[in-house]
Amino acid sequence: MARISIDIQHRSSPTERFKALEHTKVYDLLAALPLVVWYGLGASARLSGLVNEISVTNYGVIDLRAIVGVISNLTTLVFFGTLIALLIFRNKPQAKSEGLFPRAAAIAGTYLASTVKLKASTIM
Repeated sequence: MARISIDIQHRSSPTERFKALEHTKVYDLLAALPLVVWYGLGASARLSGLVNEISVTNYGVIDLRAIVGVISNLTTLVFFGTLIALLIFRNKPQAKSEGLFPRAAAIAGTYLASTVKLKASTIM
């Protein structure tokens, strides 16, 4: 880590400093931060729904729909937690795509599934 900061500090222009920063884990974490926040918001929404569902469920009577709902919310929370952990602890990317289209497609693909899921849950 000290070598990286020394390399960045000894660069003369801001462009050279940015190029040196692009190959660090800090840059990777900053790039993943919006997605981590997005999945964190999804997890917090699911957690509040899960707490509400658990508090109103009568466990004296076996209701398969309630049990499946709780299991579904729990697995969604585990999935969101796994995604967040994978984003934080992943290795640095080795290569970079050229052009605007691959970046736009990546952003759209990243948020499309979560947006559709959130929209579907608000309609129901």
